[in-house]
Amino acid sequence: MQAYHNYHHLNIKKLMNSDFWLFESTIWLHTLALSLISIFVPVLMLQMGYTIGAVMTYFALVMAFDIPLNFFVGWLIKRIGARSVMILANLSVILYFLVFYTLTPDNWPLLIILAVLSAVYDTLFYVSHIYLFMNSETKGADQNKDVGYFYIVKQLAGLMGPAIGALVLLVFNKEALIIISIIVFALSIIPLYKMTHTEDKPRELDLGFKKFFKSPIERKNYLSHSLIGIHFDNETLIWPLFIFIIFGTIESVALVPIILSVTVIIFSYLIGGVKSMSHEKMIILGSLLTLVIWILRMSIENHTFYYLSIFIAGVSTLLLIIPLSSYQFERARLIKNTLTASVYRNVFSMTGKLFMYTTLAIVINVFNVSFQLAVYSLLALMVLNGIYLRKTKTYQDLDA
Repeated sequence: MQAYHNYHHLNIKKLMNSDFWLFESTIWLHTLALSLISIFVPVLMLQMGYTIGAVMTYFALVMAFDIPLNFFVGWLIKRIGARSVMILANLSVILYFLVFYTLTPDNWPLLIILAVLSAVYDTLFYVSHIYLFMNSETKGADQNKDVGYFYIVKQLAGLMGPAIGALVLLVFNKEALIIISIIVFALSIIPLYKMTHTEDKPRELDLGFKKFFKSPIERKNYLSHSLIGIHFDNETLIWPLFIFIIFGTIESVALVPIILSVTVIIFSYLIGGVKSMSHEKMIILGSLLTLVIWILRMSIENHTFYYLSIFIAGVSTLLLIIPLSSYQFERARLIKNTLTASVYRNVFSMTGKLFMYTTLAIVINVFNVSFQLAVYSLLALMVLNGIYLRKTKTYQDLDA
C-alpha cells in the first residue's frame, strides 16, 4: 500500500502527462466491477443446477470463441482506436451480465450466447487495455516497476470487490449484485474520454505471424504465456470452485481473491524492482515454487493449508507474470509492434486454457486432473526457460 501511495505522489506530473493515471482509474473501476461478481459466476452456475462438467464445457466454449476474435479486435483497433474498443468492451460486459441475469437451469442456448458475449468482452478489453498500457506507461528502466504498479492497481480493486460481492449476495441476491456491477462498469468508461496524449490508433505495420515469431525470444515468451495461463486459471477459477465444493459457502470463495489481492499488493512493487536476476531465472524460480504448492495441495488435506497456499502461490505467480509481461512489453516496443503483441498475448493465453477446459469437460475427476495439468504446465515452463537460458549462455561464452 505504501508503494502505491509513494508512486502516485512522487510521479504525479509524469502520470498527468502520460495519461497513465487516467488509464489506472479506468482499470481500477473496471477491475472493481468485474471482481464484484466474476469469481461467483461459476459458483452461481453450480447453485442453479449446472454440473461441474457443464461449467467446464461453458469455459471451453468461451476460449474457442475467444481465439479467432482476437484478430478481429486487432483490426478494429486500427480502425476506431483502442479507447473506443475499450468502451465497447464495457458495453459488451454489461450486456453479458444482463443476459446472465435471465439464465435458468439447463438453458444451453442461452449459455452458448453467454459464452460468445464473454469471448467478445474478453478480446475487446484485453487487447485494447494491454495496448493502451504499453503506449501510456513509462519506458526504459522503470518498466518492471510500472508492470508491478499495474498489478497493484488491479489488485487494490480486486481486494474490495469479492468482499463487497459476497456481502451483497448474502444480504440481497445475485440480481442486486449484477445491477451494482453494471453501474461500476459504466463509471469506468468516463476516464477514457479524458485521455488525450496516448497513441490511440496504431501506426505500426503488421509483421505477420512468421516475422513476429522469427526470433526465438518471441517464441519462448509467448509459449511461456500459454503455459502460465493454465496455472493462472487453475489458481483464480478452479481453486475457488474447489474451495466452494469443500466448504459450500459464498464467504469461503470470497476469501480466495482477497488473500490473493493482499499478496499481490504487498509483493508486486518488490518483485517489479528486482534487477539482479534475469527474466528467465525469475520465471524458473516462480515455476518451481508454484509447482511445489500444487503438489502439496494434492497431498495435504488441511483446510488451513488450503488458504495459506493461496498466499504462497500469489507470491510465486508474481515471479512468473511480472518478468514475463515486462519482457514482452519491452520486446513489443523494440520491434514496434505493440498491437500485434497484445493480440498474440491473448491468443496464446486462450490456447492453453482451451486445451485445459476441453480436457476437463470430458473427464470425471475434474479437480485432480486440473491440478495435474497445472503441475505439468509449470514443469514445461521451467524446462522451456531453462533450455533458452542455457543456449543464451552458450552463445555468450562463444562470443567471449
